[in-house]
Amino acid sequence: MKKSLQPLTIGKDTIKGRALHLLAEGQMVYRPTAADVTAGNFKVKCTEVPAAVEVVVYSAVATKRAWDGAVTLSGKELTINNAGTTDWAAGDRVVIKAYFD
Repeated sequence: MKKSLQPLTIGKDTIKGRALHLLAEGQMVYRPTAADVTAGNFKVKCTEVPAAVEVVVYSAVATKRAWDGAVTLSGKELTINNAGTTDWAAGDRVVIKAYFD
């Protein structure tokens, strides 16, 4: 996963008087395979340790799923699993956004 921005510190927050910090962002789309479904998870390696991660799942016909699985971070590796009640399926689009300091 590549970062698309470099983190910056800009100006002052005029409301609270604090410096603002922008996070770099990397985004990818992954289509789980039948083997991923059987395993109940898949892994994604990042180039750096993310500060935050957001996952949104769309069905193969572009309908947003109410996915409620979990994302686990271990160093630079993310594990996206189907531990919830609504799972991703083979061929779905799993959109992963990672934010970096």
